[in-house]
Amino acid sequence: MSQVRVLVLGATPENPAPGLPEETTGVAYDFASTVEEAMALAPTADVAFLWEWHTPLLEQMWPFTTRLKWVHVIGVGIEWALFPALVESDVIVTNTRGVYDRALGEYALLLMLAMSKDLPTTIRHQDARTWESRDVGLLRGQHLVIVGLGSIGRTIGRMATEFGMSISVVAQRAREDPEFGPVRATADLPEAAERADVLLLVVPSTPETRNIVSADLLARMQPNSRVINLGRGDLVVDEALVDALRRGALAGAALDVFREEPLPPDHPFWTAPNLIISPHMSGIVPGWERESVSIFVDTLGRWLAGAPLENELDKRLGYVVQAIAS
Repeated sequence: MSQVRVLVLGATPENPAPGLPEETTGVAYDFASTVEEAMALAPTADVAFLWEWHTPLLEQMWPFTTRLKWVHVIGVGIEWALFPALVESDVIVTNTRGVYDRALGEYALLLMLAMSKDLPTTIRHQDARTWESRDVGLLRGQHLVIVGLGSIGRTIGRMATEFGMSISVVAQRAREDPEFGPVRATADLPEAAERADVLLLVVPSTPETRNIVSADLLARMQPNSRVINLGRGDLVVDEALVDALRRGALAGAALDVFREEPLPPDHPFWTAPNLIISPHMSGIVPGWERESVSIFVDTLGRWLAGAPLENELDKRLGYVVQAIAS
């Protein structure tokens, strides 16, 4: 049997993913950063590791693959990597679920605290050298509706509980969860949002989740409620959110993801009141790249051994349905 070859897409031998090539698994590594390189190496690749965000190299080299059996993609929301031929094939797809759990959990708490305590106004007053004491809010007693019960949603729910928040969860299907109790289906989101002090989105972009924060949904929320999106930009209807903030129908919002990135300078989000904007940075913490590679190498070991894989996607749904116990 020939040596297993892993093709790392979006990297070069001079600038590989941190920790690659490794020697523990005994595989051979190739690197491609251009379509010409990817096409030339495609026929000998058993495994493809998409290291560069939103790289089109896999789809471009796809007609030339003959041995490819497994694709590993950096990130959690990886809808960008799922083209029709891959979805219809027998090729396994996995992601790096777990890398961002703590980082996004802390970031979600940061945003909830910043909005509850009205931190943006405090910073504006400091810039203007204005001394104006005022009441600020508490997270304790607030109701958090989390849309998405993957590992990130679970982490955020546990952390928010420690702050005294009550939790409701909305996910793809209704069920009873041993940790968070009744889980509502996505179709029930409008009803769940009615009692949300904070509506937090941590789901991937799928046909069921795109545009779920619409004008109709926002109209059912309370004027003192807030929306946080750490999932994907197209979960929110931009115009509806801006309108709700300008009319005072929503107390605030915080967005770390957008339909178009970088966010254009003329986008209405920049001037919308009570809106916190960050440049898709909630998961970028020291060590995330090496941890991502570590997850890949661990999964590679499982794949070579014929063991069940962590973080295998349902390609038609676009996300991991159930993680394998380690």
